[in-house]
Amino acid sequence: MMKNQTRTLPVALAALALSLGAGCPKSEEAVKPKVVEKKQVRSASTPDEFLAQGQKQLGAAEYEKALASFDRVIKAQPDYTQAKLGRAAALIKLGRLDEAEATYREVLAKEPDNLAVVASLGGIYKEKGKSEQAVKLYQEALKKDEYNPDLLNNLAVLYRATGKYGKAEKTITKLLTRHPDDVDALKNLSLVYYDQKKYALAQTIIANVLKKSGDDPTLYNNRGMILVHRKKYPEALANFKKAAELDPRFFEARMNIGSIALKYRDYNAAHEAYAEAAKLEPTNVVANLGVGYSLSGKQKSKEAIKQLEKVLELDPNNADAMAELVFVYQMQVNDQPKAIVWAEKYQAAKGGSLDPSDPMNERLTTIRQNLQALDMQSKMMKKMKEEEEAEKKRMEAEAAKKKAEEAKKAEEAKKADEAKKADEAKKADEAKKADEAKKADEAKKGKKGKKGKKGKGGDAAAQDEPTANKADG
Repeated sequence: MMKNQTRTLPVALAALALSLGAGCPKSEEAVKPKVVEKKQVRSASTPDEFLAQGQKQLGAAEYEKALASFDRVIKAQPDYTQAKLGRAAALIKLGRLDEAEATYREVLAKEPDNLAVVASLGGIYKEKGKSEQAVKLYQEALKKDEYNPDLLNNLAVLYRATGKYGKAEKTITKLLTRHPDDVDALKNLSLVYYDQKKYALAQTIIANVLKKSGDDPTLYNNRGMILVHRKKYPEALANFKKAAELDPRFFEARMNIGSIALKYRDYNAAHEAYAEAAKLEPTNVVANLGVGYSLSGKQKSKEAIKQLEKVLELDPNNADAMAELVFVYQMQVNDQPKAIVWAEKYQAAKGGSLDPSDPMNERLTTIRQNLQALDMQSKMMKKMKEEEEAEKKRMEAEAAKKKAEEAKKAEEAKKADEAKKADEAKKADEAKKADEAKKADEAKKGKKGKKGKKGKGGDAAAQDEPTANKADG
């Protein structure tokens, strides 16, 4: 298995955008529970208790449960503003911006001068890419309160987001003339300088603000970002960790910790940070992609594939997720066919052609070479197998032929032996019969001779006896 390549996500810019509360009150911050927490734990039963329960769930990142709690309050009391603001906050966290916008509009229909809700509604516009609409909303609201800190801060954020740094700085300066110690304004000013790469000036402002608000997590996070751009990564990481320590629900701080950890190939720390970020914002594509990257770095291929496919469910054309799937299938799973499938999907997501500098060009070339090698190897193995099978069959045929020949020879030898034995037996039998015939003939002749001798012998005795008698006499 080849070594894993370095994975580096762009460090998430901790821009104090509307969702982070840099002069833009978070929706959930506008909801203050009216009831004091009871010492005795029991189920919520009144609207105020459900409101308090929803706030706790919101703080614990249990957004679906929080939404259900706020909805119960609204069902009982349809005009309960705090419950509606809590509902909108939960919807934002769940990525359901249209519903959140509708909820804010319901509140403004009853309370048109609620500038905190106007600020939050502008935040929705910004998240939906309607910055110009948000700017007009704030400019109109500022006619009612020219120096409203929330509106001016939010307006400055929008100007900064669209690259209008002069207007952003002018807006913040206006705010600081009336509220010189406004921490959000100073933070936004530091970010305006940060975006213009005036890092020393931005860092100086943050250092001064920290003297006034040393427990503000966004300040540590933003200082960490400045240190990243000054390539002081260990110091940056320390600031990100401090930000997360001060606010465990600080999404950008978690993301930045994960990014630094990836840079140093600390995949365990990266996975922990990105997983926490994904809990805070379950539908955030970059957070989920970070989880996928870190799992890939930990060589947990199956989990990485599952996580990266989840990213593509959230964002079907996410080329980064496709590129990582190519890497996992090619380098870890060694499934070249699937690697080429994802590489081609990546190419399609990039418009059908790749920039010459895109690393995927080299990867595609390598995968195709691997596939060609695999194809050649497969053909060679097939040919070798066919040759082995043919040789096996030839040897089996030769063995069968040899066996048949040996069996035939054995049968012929057996028959020859049997014929020989039969012949020998026949000859023996014939010899026996001849011998028996001879013996019988001899016996017959002997018997005849004996009879002849017996006849001649009696006459001789008769002739001899007188002689004997004569002798006796």
